[in-house]
Amino acid sequence: MHRHSCRSTLRRTAALGAAAVVVAVGSSALGVGAVAASAAEPIGLDETTTAPSTTVAGTANSAPDATAEPHAADTTPVDAPDTVAPTATGPTTAGTPAPATTPTLTTTAAQPTAAATPAGSVTVSGTAKRLGTLTAETAGWPAGTTFTYQWLHSFDGGPLVPQSGETTERTFVIGSMEGSLDRYAVRVTGTAPGLEPTTVVSETSAPVDEAPGNRWGFLGVRSLDLRVGTSTSTPLSAFDGDGLVYSATDAPGADGNPFPLPDGLRLDPDGTLSGTPSRAQVVEFWLHTSSSIRPDGGEVSRVELVIAPGDTTSLNAVVRGSGMWLVRSDGSTEYSRSSEVQDGDPATPLRVRDGETVEVDLLTLDRNGDLNSDPRQPTWSSSVDADVLEPRSTGGTPVIDARLVGAGDHRITARLGNLTRTFTVQVGDARTTVATASTTLTQHPTTGSLAYTGVETGAPMGWALGLLAAGGGLLLHRARRRA
Repeated sequence: MHRHSCRSTLRRTAALGAAAVVVAVGSSALGVGAVAASAAEPIGLDETTTAPSTTVAGTANSAPDATAEPHAADTTPVDAPDTVAPTATGPTTAGTPAPATTPTLTTTAAQPTAAATPAGSVTVSGTAKRLGTLTAETAGWPAGTTFTYQWLHSFDGGPLVPQSGETTERTFVIGSMEGSLDRYAVRVTGTAPGLEPTTVVSETSAPVDEAPGNRWGFLGVRSLDLRVGTSTSTPLSAFDGDGLVYSATDAPGADGNPFPLPDGLRLDPDGTLSGTPSRAQVVEFWLHTSSSIRPDGGEVSRVELVIAPGDTTSLNAVVRGSGMWLVRSDGSTEYSRSSEVQDGDPATPLRVRDGETVEVDLLTLDRNGDLNSDPRQPTWSSSVDADVLEPRSTGGTPVIDARLVGAGDHRITARLGNLTRTFTVQVGDARTTVATASTTLTQHPTTGSLAYTGVETGAPMGWALGLLAAGGGLLLHRARRRA
């Protein structure tokens, strides 16, 4: 009985050792702290110890040893461990309990993820038209949210794709060539303090309105009438858009030089021409329009400024009879036999025959000596009651036919507002031939050029006759305009 008990005990001990090794491997794989295993054959336990039988997953149960001798339940007390630690490396001896060991599991705690920024909304404001400005309007986002933008473009119902160019600002300027097949939207990413970013996309805009009525500037021409001494504030905006910047150059290309505007005028970046011109002239320049996506000013227009002379400050007269005389504002005269060139002695006195009818033209000049167009009509008078003065023009340069009767000096006076011009005509006997000098061609030194008319101010006679030959001294700026 004793030998049997010992043999069984040894057999059970060996079985327990083998089971411990198997369980250790299985425990490592399963990642559990401890697993209890059973022996290959029933193990007798004392009355105070209960060891339930457990099958380890993935391990086959062993059948009882076929060579084992039949025996009754062994009542020999055997000290068996309560659990099998996965770290055991060998069998335990009978009567020596295996130490219980609790393994330490090492885990990495997941870091908390920041919440996303609560989404607000974004809409597009502004009119979708050529060179019009669209603006991204955000609402409903947390306080302190910062935004980034990307404008999107859809062509002919296609998908939205990022718009090329500088299109990451809150505003976007539509190009000058877009039309009804083009639509736009904006993608906005908002990031609130301490939160992750959230992205939303606006609704797509309406099709682009080509707005031809608002596009005079695209290779177009605009002509403005200004006046010396009169202030102006005129928008030259070539396009009906906002956020545009304007500049003036002397050429349509990018290599043009800044254009010097007439004295007294300036062009503001928003396209407003302002100031007070100081000299009559006709000038032309190129207006460049720049936007956020075309900062080089690629949109080009042509502008013509027709600056008319200012208010009348002095009066001159031209008397035409057997010859032609210019009567200056200081009362002096200058003679010529021809209306085309300076012909004859300029010092020839103003003299006509008794009863002769002469034509008298009144010239109205501004402060710069430039011929203007004064809508007022002067009043005429003569120092000789027998003279007949008949106006024969209702507009433009005032003209009268004057029939001078009686020999002697006749003082002719023209009054226009508070201005007066008086000159003397020598009337000789009808039988007396008016003396004139032999035909000569006199060249006067040029002291300057009349900007508005383009004639020499150093040759007043030529200036006056040239104007009269062009149509009685009417303003020429309408005829000089370019299409």
